[in-house]
Amino acid sequence: TTLSSNKISKILEIGNGNFAVGTYGGGINILNSSGKIQRFEHDENNKTSISNNRIMHMVEGDNNTIWVATNGGGLNQFNLATKEFVNFPVESTVILSILLTDKDLWFSTSDRGVGRISTTDLKNGIFNFEYTGESQGLAANFAYGLLSDEAGYI
Repeated sequence: TTLSSNKISKILEIGNGNFAVGTYGGGINILNSSGKIQRFEHDENNKTSISNNRIMHMVEGDNNTIWVATNGGGLNQFNLATKEFVNFPVESTVILSILLTDKDLWFSTSDRGVGRISTTDLKNGIFNFEYTGESQGLAANFAYGLLSDEAGYI
């Protein structure tokens, strides 16, 4: 078996010699240490599938999960144990990057600037997303990437 697409957007080591390979157009491929590939692609008939196959970015989350940014399907969380995705109710369908800190999950968008939610709210099922864009002082509502400095500033 081969990867679902040769347009690779992100490779993430997920432990035990396994890798998650995000592709632009082919969803996510899990490559295990023996070389076997398991594909995860959008399926309109399955609400626990990924919301879009155009993967922009991925970061490792807590409890055996991966946060997934998509171009067209918003923000997803992939549970590696159950092999199920959850799509989160964010105000943009184009998420370009994700940054997970001790206290917050940050994400950049193509049309709403930078979004943030506290990890405590996420764990409690409270989806109170906050956005910082042009009206809050950013130069534009388009934010491509996110970085954190040594002091924890974004």
